[in-house]
Amino acid sequence: MSELNEYLVRSAAAITAMVERDLTSEMERAVTAVVAALSQGKALLICGNGGSASDAIHIAGELVGRFLKERKAYHVIALPANAAVLTAWGNDYGFDTVFSRQVEAHGAAGAVLLAISTSGNSA
Repeated sequence: MSELNEYLVRSAAAITAMVERDLTSEMERAVTAVVAALSQGKALLICGNGGSASDAIHIAGELVGRFLKERKAYHVIALPANAAVLTAWGNDYGFDTVFSRQVEAHGAAGAVLLAISTSGNSA
């Protein structure tokens, strides 16, 4: 089996596992929370480490920008995008709390936090 075929088999198995665990209701709740926050002008805060940080920044860019159609900008903040905050807080207090500190600053009532992790092990 080629490397591509092996990758596709693993991807299909991961999707099957998600369906078998029936994560549909959890996913629907998450989507509903994000849509409600954005439609009410509340903040969507997005974070992640490593490649997930890049995903967070990209998603925020698309939502503040236009993504597929002309519309108003959404209130979205990519928490990993502010290098000054990350390094100042991380240096003084540790990197385990760089995102929670920013949630404290930006997480007003009705805001939603979207934390991205490919491993599921990020703090």
